[in-house]
Amino acid sequence: MFSFLRDIVFSRKIILSISYLLGIVFLVSGITKSFGIQNFSDEIAQYMDYYLNIPSIIIYRKTLAISICLLELFIGILSFIKTRNMSLSVVTTLLLLIFVYFTGRNYCFASEGYGIASCGCFGDLITLSPKWSFVKSSFLLSVSSFKLLMCCYINKQLHKDCNVL
Repeated sequence: MFSFLRDIVFSRKIILSISYLLGIVFLVSGITKSFGIQNFSDEIAQYMDYYLNIPSIIIYRKTLAISICLLELFIGILSFIKTRNMSLSVVTTLLLLIFVYFTGRNYCFASEGYGIASCGCFGDLITLSPKWSFVKSSFLLSVSSFKLLMCCYINKQLHKDCNVL
């Protein structure tokens, strides 16, 4: 019984640390992108043109850029407030999965001269090469996935413990 409680307390500390890390990354990313929203919308147009080949969505690039910035800011703020929220963990993981898809495609095609030079992950503040952009997105996805699994573990343990009583 006490080892179970110790595991839960340790797991919550890990989740709290991961939530704060993801919150900082998403806040910095959302804020820096919002300062250069036109550049970010141009990069979205490049990603859409190169990797999705949907020309009709390019006209909505500014709206999409603003929506992504707001979503990142929203996730960043909520990561500090609701550190163990399962829904927030799922949304964060799904958003990072999309980022990994695009940065991965960009990394694969950059070697053929058919890629985007900078991902725009942190606006104009930090310029990452396609390789490091993919590495960063993959790392954040693994951290977010680990947090999601830890939240599932805690919920499962708490419900199992409640059923015993």
